[in-house]
Amino acid sequence: MTGLRKPVGTRSGVGKITPLIHPTRPVPVIVPSRWTPGELLQDQRYRELIRKHLSRIWDRLFAQFTGLHFHIAWKTAVPKGGDAYVLPSRCSACCKVSGSPLRRQCRTCCPPHLRVTLESGRGHRFTCPLGVRNYWLPVRVRSQTLGIAYLQALEHSPLQSPKATSSAATAESHFTRRGAIVLSRLNFARAARFLHEVVQHVQTASLSDLRKADLNAAARSVVALEREQTRLHEALSRYLPSPPATARISGPQSALNPAPIRLSTPCSSASSGILRSPSRCRDWPASCG
Repeated sequence: MTGLRKPVGTRSGVGKITPLIHPTRPVPVIVPSRWTPGELLQDQRYRELIRKHLSRIWDRLFAQFTGLHFHIAWKTAVPKGGDAYVLPSRCSACCKVSGSPLRRQCRTCCPPHLRVTLESGRGHRFTCPLGVRNYWLPVRVRSQTLGIAYLQALEHSPLQSPKATSSAATAESHFTRRGAIVLSRLNFARAARFLHEVVQHVQTASLSDLRKADLNAAARSVVALEREQTRLHEALSRYLPSPPATARISGPQSALNPAPIRLSTPCSSASSGILRSPSRCRDWPASCG
């Protein structure tokens, strides 16, 4: 991306170096698995969410603060039913590589780093034998890996690169690298941490959208279930007779609902403290018993 500010300590120069991967010939690493049509649709949905939240403004901010660009090598499906992780290729904006054939050492060097990246949760940072710093980070949504986010920068200026062998020098005579970005290990580590935070934010935002969609789908299912329950109740009431109304019992109270027992008060003679015989007590035996 042109017009971007380079970080402190960045140098540029003109030199010859062999790139990591040919831009038009990505090397897929086949991982044995099977893709169903539902999984393909789910992968496409997750990828659209990642692209939605990973807008261009993130790349602009990232390039402004670090001087680098991050990219994503998406996982693709192969015709035989498996899936392929396309190895992260060279960053044309940062490494300025063009016209490179695929080298044998890239075929043997990149797949082990890819396996380490997929097994790691915080990414994998390494420097390839060609002097290119790499940081690879898996992009996952609901434990499903969608691709590899990666950073690349030069370890040293091409003019200061160690002398190559005669065979490598012959191969490097066809390639040029202009305005390549050189970062120290500390600055590249900071850029890697920044990319890790960006990817974590994007994954969290995508997961939030998925949960919101699941809640909306559950709410619609509940409403549909209530409507179906009402419809079935109305249909059932048309075919079944209504239950007979229970007759209301009137008149004296039944044994199930007896009258409350009234407690009598003691007689006046008993309350005054005067003892009388039972024969002279008019309230006997109702109150003096």
